[in-house]
Amino acid sequence: MRRETCCVVCEPEGSSGTALRLEVAKAEELVAVLSEALCNEPHFRYVISDDHARLRFLRGYFGSAIRASRLNGEIYTTPPIDGGALWIGPGRDLTLASMMTMSASEAQKRCSNLVTHLDEVHQQLVRELHLYLLALGVKPSRQNENVEGILVEPLLARADSDDLPCYLETFNDKHLPFYERHGFRIAGSGKIPGGGPDFWAMIRRPPNRS
Repeated sequence: MRRETCCVVCEPEGSSGTALRLEVAKAEELVAVLSEALCNEPHFRYVISDDHARLRFLRGYFGSAIRASRLNGEIYTTPPIDGGALWIGPGRDLTLASMMTMSASEAQKRCSNLVTHLDEVHQQLVRELHLYLLALGVKPSRQNENVEGILVEPLLARADSDDLPCYLETFNDKHLPFYERHGFRIAGSGKIPGGGPDFWAMIRRPPNRS
């Protein structure tokens, strides 16, 4: 997983037209970007309904997610840090539940319910070595500029080269066409128990196995 490959920068400095590995010093900046970009996603609204409290929660959540991805996978962003893709590498025994610091609050109970169910579905649907797209988010002002596609391309190319499938979950059906354009197909779907939102689990197979 830790190959010393890199993306060739073909755009002027400061452009969003290329994806680069996240610098450690930029981690907090990416926390803020992802928290804002994904604040209104259905699963996060299910966990915490209040907008301000949810944003505070997400800053802690994405801080943990970025640390987990740095240790267990790779993170790609753009030079201006206007989005990020967090990946977990193949063979890592990392679950969503293991990333969470649980407490007795109602929000944490809902979060625990959410990630426990997702972990179970993940383990059922894909048992082979694979790449896991943990999170993908872009500043709202840049969401119509193909930044998401730029961010996922390096690891999708790596997956094809290494003959690995990719896996993700989404809670927003508006995202399905984007992922389908990048080779993902719905492998399962359902609803989080206890009044939670709908979700779709998607798998992308390498070209010679699709």
